Amino acid sequence: MPVNLTITRRLAVNLPLSLAAEVERLARNERRSIASWLRNAIEDQVLLELNREQHRS
Repeated sequence: MPVNLTITRRLAVNLPLSLAAEVERLARNERRSIASWLRNAIEDQVLLELNREQHRS
């Protein structure tokens, strides 16, 4: 999904080195930037949690 940079918020995260290495490997395997891969992974998780919340109500 294209990202409109005028309506985004920049966040910094500290990851354990082993997790950062896995993220780099996965992003490289998918030929994506680390930022793009992380953004997609976070978005997928947020949507999953929102879906779970809807089904609990």
